[in-house]
Amino acid sequence: MRRACEAQRTWRLVREPASGVNRARNSGVRATGAPLVVHCDADDEVDAAWLRHLVTALADADVVGGRLVDDPTAHTTTHWRNEAQRDELPRFFGRPYSFGATLGYRREVFDRLGGFDITYEHGGNDVEFCIRAADAGCVFAFVPDAVVRYRPRPTRWLLVRQQFRYGRGHQCLAATRNLPGASGSLGRRSVALLDDWARSVRLLPRLARAKGRDELLARIAYLSGEAVELVSGVRRRSQRS
Repeated sequence: MRRACEAQRTWRLVREPASGVNRARNSGVRATGAPLVVHCDADDEVDAAWLRHLVTALADADVVGGRLVDDPTAHTTTHWRNEAQRDELPRFFGRPYSFGATLGYRREVFDRLGGFDITYEHGGNDVEFCIRAADAGCVFAFVPDAVVRYRPRPTRWLLVRQQFRYGRGHQCLAATRNLPGASGSLGRRSVALLDDWARSVRLLPRLARAKGRDELLARIAYLSGEAVELVSGVRRRSQRS
């Protein structure tokens, strides 16, 4: 990365000593005075026209997200593939969001929101930013021509860890954001999670196929992350009381 930046006069490498993806994002954005900001992930590959399409879309929108497609060259031992953000922006209890792998926004949005929340250390850190942007009245747009070739985790262990973190982030967001349909009530969230576990039983016939086994494994990891975050919430409440 350092050599690449040295070869490009307009590139700048910003180091963030503290760990955490949101800390890194905040440091990177604050190091520049550019009016438009876009994000991608180091383990994915953007299309040659990706940046141009996102920048063009930001002329009429405050927050934009591109299209995620499978990377055919990715080396992975799993059969799980990302199914989100292919034809539209995904939603979290009615709020649109874009994955950080292909996210763009106006700098004024970042400043108005105070940047990314560094307390979100699990999955959902980019979702949380978008939720606050949606609640602030920002206009979102899906940009299908801004293509990113998404690379799934190369091993089942890394896939499980990723989905587990996403599950924790889901419950953390549901508990801390007042969203319609996502009650902060611990009891209601517990019942909803139990329903999700029950629906997962219907996926058992998929165990006959390798792809189905990996899909079920990812779902179990996600739901396990939700369960751990629910229990952690109970402990935090008991410690405060």
